[in-house]
Amino acid sequence: MMMGIGAIMQVVGQDHAEEKSFVFFENSQIQHDSLRYQSYAVKAGEFIVFQWLTDNGGEPGNYSVAESVMAFQVENGVEEFELKDEEIFSHQGLYAQRCRCQDRRIQPIHSGVIHGKKMKSGNWMIEIDAVSIGLITGKTYHLLLNGEFKSAKG
Repeated sequence: MMMGIGAIMQVVGQDHAEEKSFVFFENSQIQHDSLRYQSYAVKAGEFIVFQWLTDNGGEPGNYSVAESVMAFQVENGVEEFELKDEEIFSHQGLYAQRCRCQDRRIQPIHSGVIHGKKMKSGNWMIEIDAVSIGLITGKTYHLLLNGEFKSAKG
C-alpha cells in the first residue's frame, strides 16, 4: 500500500527510480480518440479529472523510460464518490501505456472500484482497485493505489 506523492521504487538492474504523480484538474474533462484509443488529453470542461502518472521505473534491459497513465473524471462539486465496474467506464476511466509494447495505447477500465474523499486541505484521498484488459494481448493490468492527489495548479 502506498501513501503520499512522489513515491520512489528501485527496480533491480535499473539506475532510474520510478517517478509517480497524483494530480487532479478542476473544471476539466478527459478527451480521447475513442475509435483508435491512441490520443489522450485533459481539456477544459465540467468535471474533476484525476490522473495517476508513472514512468514505471524504466526498462531494466535497455534503461528506457515508458510513461503510463490512469485517469477518470467525476462531477464537479462532489466531496466524496465511489465508482464501480461500468461506472468507471462511464466516467471515462482509462489506462494508457506509452511504450514500445503490444498493449501501447489507451485501454478502458473494465472493472473494479474507485473511492475518493476530499480532505480538509483540498486534496483528495483516492483508493483504486481496478482492472484494464490489454486490447491486443488480452493481458490483465491490475491497478492498485491508495494515495493523495494534489491540485495540478500547485
